[in-house]
Amino acid sequence: MQSQYSAMEERTTRVQDLTTLFAKPIPQNSKEAESPFTDSFGEQTSQMRYNNRLLPVLVLFALTLTLRAQVPSTPPEVENESIVGIHKEPYHATLVPYKDRSEALAADRKASSWARSLNGPWKFHWAPRPEERLVDFYKPGFNVNSWRDIPVPSNMEVEGYGTPIYTNFTYPFKKDWPRVTGEPPREFTTYTERDAVGSYRRDFDVPANWNGRRIFVTFDGVDSAFFLWVNGKQVGYSVNSRNPAEFDLTSYVTPGAKNLIAVEVYRFSAGSYMEDQDMWRLSGIFRNVTLWSAPQVHVRDFSLTTDLDPSYRVEFSVSPRRFITTLLRRSRHDVCS
Repeated sequence: MQSQYSAMEERTTRVQDLTTLFAKPIPQNSKEAESPFTDSFGEQTSQMRYNNRLLPVLVLFALTLTLRAQVPSTPPEVENESIVGIHKEPYHATLVPYKDRSEALAADRKASSWARSLNGPWKFHWAPRPEERLVDFYKPGFNVNSWRDIPVPSNMEVEGYGTPIYTNFTYPFKKDWPRVTGEPPREFTTYTERDAVGSYRRDFDVPANWNGRRIFVTFDGVDSAFFLWVNGKQVGYSVNSRNPAEFDLTSYVTPGAKNLIAVEVYRFSAGSYMEDQDMWRLSGIFRNVTLWSAPQVHVRDFSLTTDLDPSYRVEFSVSPRRFITTLLRRSRHDVCS
């Protein structure tokens, strides 16, 4: 999970060596101080005058390289077709824990005592290219007070960040599978908006009575790929924008206190080659984000298997009330539906 920052220190060291080389003192009153160059009048130009003019340029060049070294390009996970997630929970049937029978029978997922919506305003920063993103934004000490708010769920482009792109079967970026950051034709929007990055942050509270339980966060839809941090620690990564991405935050959060969540969203990824339909290409956290809690031992998944008759037909009916009642009889604590 640290691969996107692996070359930073090495490149910075090289720049520092370059700066040291050109900052060495210049010998005076010796042949070494004489310049091998002569002006149009045949007069020797002193090395001191030459270096006085050159040194500011070299310093500016070194500073530019240093800044570039501090912002690594696209993380390798984003363009790796074999990675669809890191530390994501396995897919399962839609489940929401309820505190008691009355909550379960009401079947209002948003009203569950064990769920909290993280929808609403998030602090937001947009960068047109990966190398222009703010790599340290997820750290608790990073100041985002000057950032604007963006509503979640929403699309970045609809909110004024970047350009909405409509295309049918033509890829909106340079076709170079599984890479998405190559240089496309100049007329492409992605020539300047080369895999734009949206950085999201917000604080959230975890109820004190969730202590001792498992705590999860579910992103119902994020386009196209994203990294997740909680309280300054990297939790995981996800691609596959049209399916939920779920992470176990139990070891990252503090119940009864304020916590910090940060999400770094990439507009395109290796998954964009599969998610290529006749549609508007929009990105961001575009579906609900839910924080929820379950007991250490809980119903995590369920399935329904039926047999077919000789005509390959099946008839069945399901009563949600009877199903919930059956579960309640088996557990005196929590029930998921």
